[in-house]
Amino acid sequence: MTEKKLETLAETFNLLASEVKLKILLALDDGSKSVKELTEIVRGRASQSSVSQHLKLFRWKRIVKSERRGSYILYSLTGEGKRIVSIVKEIAGVIK
Repeated sequence: MTEKKLETLAETFNLLASEVKLKILLALDDGSKSVKELTEIVRGRASQSSVSQHLKLFRWKRIVKSERRGSYILYSLTGEGKRIVSIVKEIAGVIK
């Protein structure tokens, strides 16, 4: 594996190294959601502002995309995001 690939892999694991971030991504695996809905899902573990910041980072890394629907912005996983969530679920199945 190249140094660049290892660096990108480490950055991706670092990006996911939070229970709140993982909950957000797993929730989006069930379909598009607003910041408000995602904040309710993480229930007190993160503020709406914090959830928004996580989504901004996910968008920057092209794991999540956004779409305006009326006065709401809905977030959903990109193809790459879906693959990452699939791998996260696979890892979760291995961990005891």
